[in-house]
Amino acid sequence: MTECPKCKSQKVAIGHFATRGHSNRAAVSFVPGELKWHQFSLDAGAELDSEAFACPDCGTVWTTVEYPETLRQELDRLTKEK
Repeated sequence: MTECPKCKSQKVAIGHFATRGHSNRAAVSFVPGELKWHQFSLDAGAELDSEAFACPDCGTVWTTVEYPETLRQELDRLTKEK
């Protein structure tokens, strides 16, 4: 059973993130918060998995990245640019 990472509740709902648009569906991705506007590109970020989870007790919503290596590369790139 899935457990909420914040409050440890067992009452977790499984779902997905909704996307908007039909012809230009945007991929949902995690972009590190410290990236500056000039460091961003359309390819930046680590694409999120389509499965998502929500905790009705504390309101936390989470998922995982589709390819963990992409996340590691984005974070490595960010730390090297500092």
